Amino acid sequence: MPEGRNELDKYKDQINSLKSSLQVLKIRQSALKQAEDKVARLEASIQDFTSRANEMHHIREKLKTTFESNKLEQEELIRETEKNTAYMLSRNLKEGEPCPVCGSPHHPSPAAHVEDSGLAELERKVEAARVKLEASEKAFKESENKLLILQEQINALVLQKEQALQDKDAVCEQMRQEKSKLPQ
Repeated sequence: MPEGRNELDKYKDQINSLKSSLQVLKIRQSALKQAEDKVARLEASIQDFTSRANEMHHIREKLKTTFESNKLEQEELIRETEKNTAYMLSRNLKEGEPCPVCGSPHHPSPAAHVEDSGLAELERKVEAARVKLEASEKAFKESENKLLILQEQINALVLQKEQALQDKDAVCEQMRQEKSKLPQ
């Protein structure tokens, strides 16, 4: 009977070993599911942040266009003001007396009159354009900063996803090793 007892003990040990392996496999399977879920969540986050970054890129481009347009508008208004400034200087010129700008005593073509009453309005427009330009520049820079932050967040998520994939692969390898211990 001792031989039968040894066989029985051997089978009990195998059963216990199989139960243990089964428990380990269940744990590994749970870990694998968690790793797969983490990868899926990270992929969804990457997609969400990429979508937000694309939207921010379009907003940034619109703000850049607005900024450039406002800059051109202000430059145009400043040129208009400068024409009026030239007129203001030229209306006091007298032939033979030196020009306050260049010093020449001859004034063959002084600046033409643009409307004295329009000068104050033009200066108001220049100031309004300056304020508008500053606001559009601020909005443009803020959009650039937001876009950079989104891109950094995407990069961080991609690194997390790569790590999660490595973790998942490690769990898969552990499962393969555990399964290889099982009888065929």
